[in-house]
Amino acid sequence: GIGPCILTKIMSGIAAKPSQKMVVGTAMVGRGEFAYLVAETAKSTLYKSGEKPYGRMMSTEVYSVCVWALLLSTICAPFSFQYFLTLLTREKAIEKAASGRECVF
Repeated sequence: GIGPCILTKIMSGIAAKPSQKMVVGTAMVGRGEFAYLVAETAKSTLYKSGEKPYGRMMSTEVYSVCVWALLLSTICAPFSFQYFLTLLTREKAIEKAASGRECVF
C-alpha cells in the first residue's frame, strides 16, 4: 500500500543530518516511475504453476490499487517536499541570525 511505500522512502533519509532527514525522504517519494514499469510487467506476465493453467502474476484489481498508490504519492510528493524544505530553510535562517555566522547546508 501507499503507507509502506512512503515510509520506506522517508527512512532513506536516515543517513542525512537530523534536520535534513525529512527533506531527503520526501524527495525520494515521487520516484515511482520504475514502480509503474514493474507493476505493468507483473500485470502482463503469464506464469504456470503445476497443473493449473496460465495465470497473470498480478490481477487487474491489484494493478489498479498499485497505480492509484503510485499516482497519489507522485502527486503529493512535491507538496510535502516543499513543506519540509521550507521548514529546513527557516530553521537554517534562524540559526544563522542567532549565531551571526554564515549558513551552510
